Amino acid sequence: MIRLYHLYPDLMDLYGDYANLLILSRALSRAGYENEIVKRSLIDRFDLSDAGFVYIGSGRESSQKRAMEHLCRNRETFLDAFRRGVPILLTGNAMEMIGKSVTGKDGVRREGLGLASFETDEGEKRLVSDEIVTRNGEKLVGFINKASEIKGVDRPLFHVEFGLGNAGEEKEEGYTEKNLFATHLIGPVLVKNPAFLLEMTSLAAKAPVDAGKIRDRYADEAFRITLEELSKRAETETKSNI
Repeated sequence: MIRLYHLYPDLMDLYGDYANLLILSRALSRAGYENEIVKRSLIDRFDLSDAGFVYIGSGRESSQKRAMEHLCRNRETFLDAFRRGVPILLTGNAMEMIGKSVTGKDGVRREGLGLASFETDEGEKRLVSDEIVTRNGEKLVGFINKASEIKGVDRPLFHVEFGLGNAGEEKEEGYTEKNLFATHLIGPVLVKNPAFLLEMTSLAAKAPVDAGKIRDRYADEAFRITLEELSKRAETETKSNI
């Protein structure tokens, strides 16, 4: 039984990102792996000793602070799962929780988990963009809606071809180390990107998964169309800036 832990589903609940875990569960089932989604939040016992996958989604800035405070109180438990190589996926501003700090719009600097050395600064302006990024030669698509910039990322997850990076228009986005993957891309990112879903499914299964077993032709076609349309936009905007 593969246990897929969804942390703070009540707090970090924006943009339908819970669907990342639903589609991962379905992919594992199609590949023949028994699995279950385990939800844990502030009032629950924080134990990841049997976790096969850990996920945290996007949340409002106020909700993120509550979740981050709780996560920091359980730092060693989370870091133990990370060190054991448990696959961990963080989307939206959940990524910010694992850095050194998050400085809010109120100017208050709050300590993060400290797993990574980057720091986050929130601002008044929302940064919104469609995205094309690459990873290991594969293109991915998504959407960013944030009010923060992250500086000091030394292990970016994606290279940005079109859209926003960790800080403004820089060309690197997200963070990765061992089997931890953090990105501001929402969408949900696993629903939009079949290749990334396959990678996460194989990590959760601890074995290569046959793409044919989990392939969804509608998802494949949706990805193709989205990438095609965003590529046209990227080309048009590049020409207009020349």
